Amino acid sequence: MAYDYPPEILSIYLSDDGGSDLTFYALLEASRFSKHWIPFCKKFKVDPRSPAVYFGTTSEPHDTEHGNEWLSTKKLHEEMANLIDTAVKLGLIPSEIRAEHKGFAEWHSVVNSGIHHTILQILIDGRDPNAVDIEGSALPTLVYMAREKRPQHPHNFKAGALNALVIFTCLYVETRATGRVKGQREQDPINSWAGSRDGPSPFSSWTFGTSPSS
Repeated sequence: MAYDYPPEILSIYLSDDGGSDLTFYALLEASRFSKHWIPFCKKFKVDPRSPAVYFGTTSEPHDTEHGNEWLSTKKLHEEMANLIDTAVKLGLIPSEIRAEHKGFAEWHSVVNSGIHHTILQILIDGRDPNAVDIEGSALPTLVYMAREKRPQHPHNFKAGALNALVIFTCLYVETRATGRVKGQREQDPINSWAGSRDGPSPFSSWTFGTSPSS
């Protein structure tokens, strides 16, 4: 979410084949932290953009303003991580947290990771003018998706998951089309497993993908 890329054309999709409410909860907490982390990255030109890596490899800056914000943002990150770790250790989401977001209701009928309906939740909607960070700047779209899985139907593993995301992306882009942007946009998936942590990654990926020699 903290990529150095225009938020109005940046969408983050998390494909959770396990259909876990713990993964959804982690993404929900990350969406809240992003409202502080993204403006911090922009203001101080942070690199790498992964908060765990950044705070694990840097020390408190000597500059007073930078140092104060570094400490407060680091504390928020630690609080987020502790909340998620606690939920994982307990193996469940506390009832008071479940009441905070309607998306948790999707898990009332989930049987297990191999048998469940489609779960689709837009945690941050780029079409919403109120979807902003603490500085009032627009946030990128953030989506959780767990495709339907049934034992009698082959799910084609990762290829099937990506196909489900592509279908949803096409539908979502169509609904948010304006006079300035119409129809389907180019889709350039960047796999988080590849360790994409630097701000310019989308530009680098796009440049490579559109190069005549690629």
